[in-house]
Amino acid sequence: MVKVQEWLCDGKCSSKQSSKSNEALIETNEKLPSSPQNKANICLEEVLQKVNQCLKRLSTPEDIDILNTDCYNDIKVVWEASQYNPNIHIRKSVALCLYQSKFVKIFKNIWLCVHQVHIFHKDNIKQWRKLKKSLSVLWNTCDINSEVCQDVCDNGLISILLHALVNVSNTRYSEDDKKQYYVKAILGIMHNVVRHNSDGRLLLRECGGVRALQHLFKSDLDMIRAKSLIVLSYVVDETESELLNSNSDLLSFILDIFDRALNSPNHFSSKYGMCVTEILRGLFNLSASDVNKVQLVQNGILTFYVRLLQEENLYINNPLSEEEILLVINGLWALSFNGKNKALIQKEAGCLEVQLVQNGILTFYVRLLQEENLYINNPLSEEEILLVINGLWALSFNGKNKALIQKEAGCLEDCTVLKLTPEGLRNVCIGASGVNTK
Repeated sequence: MVKVQEWLCDGKCSSKQSSKSNEALIETNEKLPSSPQNKANICLEEVLQKVNQCLKRLSTPEDIDILNTDCYNDIKVVWEASQYNPNIHIRKSVALCLYQSKFVKIFKNIWLCVHQVHIFHKDNIKQWRKLKKSLSVLWNTCDINSEVCQDVCDNGLISILLHALVNVSNTRYSEDDKKQYYVKAILGIMHNVVRHNSDGRLLLRECGGVRALQHLFKSDLDMIRAKSLIVLSYVVDETESELLNSNSDLLSFILDIFDRALNSPNHFSSKYGMCVTEILRGLFNLSASDVNKVQLVQNGILTFYVRLLQEENLYINNPLSEEEILLVINGLWALSFNGKNKALIQKEAGCLEVQLVQNGILTFYVRLLQEENLYINNPLSEEEILLVINGLWALSFNGKNKALIQKEAGCLEDCTVLKLTPEGLRNVCIGASGVNTK
């Protein structure tokens, strides 16, 4: 079986490429959207065609024998295509193909079939291999495609996955590699769904997700406890922030994941299967807890924030940098609600330097505020506006930043956001900014 990476570089690369080969592959793949005649583009089309053929066979229940080797081979082809690729165009193309072929329904059928037997028993290794690869496909696909997340909700998979998670969590899963992967994959799928889909948060909560996730805090495995805490941070309501209270060791472990992602190509840690943006969102959510606010700063989160802010050529080399910067600034905003934290933020060298504003984040903010038909074309606009205002407020801790913000056209006087938002949101914006001169 030729792997996707090999297809996309004319069969000359092995799955264990050197860093130079990976760089060349990334460079080639980045030409895909604008180079229809590019050989790599043709290879991608071949991959998608093959995936479609496999999905078509898998989507006909009466033709599926889950014990059939051919069925496994089809699942394997889909799995290979869905694996992480640094080129977001390729990832989105594969995910769209899976969405259009209704992979979630296929997954549900595979899940129900293989669970007719004892899936973890050594005699059922063939069924386990099918399930493991199917879990991986869904995990990767709902990471990049929010419509797949909606399909997960619509097909009743939240309750099915949660029930399975509860059952296996009552066993000694930390001593069984299969069960460990099973738990991690289910948590990974849930994490992607609750990040991208508000229905998923409500469904997980209604199905008893809060209690089930809390039960996993007792796990012997740091990654299980960390992922459970992050998923829970999306599910609790504003009156339950104390449920997110964590100890220093676990928060330190999450920061270690952050560190590994920061030091990895494309800000993605293959070891933990997490990228910087999803870690930043999780840390922001965890900061709702007053206990966590203090613990995170004590464990050095400000140092990690500064490292990200000071990366060279941030806006040139990293297409996700604007989102990362926005999340860092809002992370600072959340932490600053503790008085001691606010003082430490103001003192931290590089945390709120004027260079950050000069590097372009302020221009990015103004551009976002001045988008035409903001509320008509963008359902997330109010949330985005509030994030921008919070960001301006955090930046204004630095006196030089505050002066630049006050001078920047569109940020304060005649600010587009104040014209577009309802009166209630206008008041929130004025009150939260902390930099309005009126």
